[in-house]
Amino acid sequence: MNVLGVGIDLISLKRVRKFLRHPKSQIRRLLTPAEQKRYLAKNLSPVVFAKLFSAKEAYFKAAGGGIPVFERMDVKLLPRDRFQVKSLHGLRSAAPAYGCFFRTPSLIGAQIILWD
Repeated sequence: MNVLGVGIDLISLKRVRKFLRHPKSQIRRLLTPAEQKRYLAKNLSPVVFAKLFSAKEAYFKAAGGGIPVFERMDVKLLPRDRFQVKSLHGLRSAAPAYGCFFRTPSLIGAQIILWD
């Protein structure tokens, strides 16, 4: 097995709370249709949105950068502060990748390693 990439991201919960005041259309453009069903149907909390956003950012960095296309990265939140990301098309790894979250009272972070 070879490491294809490593990605880490941190986001401020204060910044997320501010962003979530935008219209839902702004938020929807960052989520896949499946994520919208899973997470927008419920009241999207700042912590859940921060986890989704930081997981996508970490995956994007691990996959090699370029222009982020968040609606092409589907995130599933898993138990014990873990997550799965699947690239819907166009990014380096077609297989699901798994990562984990870490947090402080004011920050949420995600880390992921892509393997071949």
